[in-house]
Amino acid sequence: MQGRQAVGRRTVEARSPSAKKETVVVIGVAVLVLAAGLVLAPGPTRGPEALPSGELLPYQRLFSTLPPEDQLRYRELLEGVMEAESLRAESGAWPTVETLITAGIPPFVPNPILKGTLTWAQRGQAPVYNYLGQPNGAGVAWLVLLQESGDRLGKEVPTVADLDEQHHLLSNGEIIHFSVWRRDSAPTDDELIILPMTEGWTQILVAPEGPKKEGNT
Repeated sequence: MQGRQAVGRRTVEARSPSAKKETVVVIGVAVLVLAAGLVLAPGPTRGPEALPSGELLPYQRLFSTLPPEDQLRYRELLEGVMEAESLRAESGAWPTVETLITAGIPPFVPNPILKGTLTWAQRGQAPVYNYLGQPNGAGVAWLVLLQESGDRLGKEVPTVADLDEQHHLLSNGEIIHFSVWRRDSAPTDDELIILPMTEGWTQILVAPEGPKKEGNT
């Protein structure tokens, strides 16, 4: 299903990926699950968190290195995602872009401080969902990638000690894998994004964590 609704200069879009993409979704989810396993597994072969503080993978960048306007946009994204996660915990479904705009939640509503505007779209096929902000013209595109893990605190790993800027705990006890990505140009297609690092996206991190203490796995 897909639909569009004009809100000022914005276009609200909610769509499911094409049948052709469904196989990619399955493969992509498998890769994401494997990556999450590496993050949570003990030992020196873990994921980005195993890197010394300040060291990044080739597709990652620290928030502190962004220009001021991008830092503000990132902060808005965090606020917007927290609101979306709250609604997801209450209703069991991710809110549409239209719902977020109606509620006046940034960054889905225009910010006069920031140059240019973004057209936001929601795309998803369980367990992976996107909130994609594309510039109206030249500019930076932003992506929120959400993965439903199916884990709930107190029943399965991860524990509270494993929660970080990439793992959010919803009020219903569910754990969501969360990441923010930036790209200097808009995507060339309108498909669900499963593996952003393979499509020219850069993941933004506040600060990579060092190895976790024993007993926190």
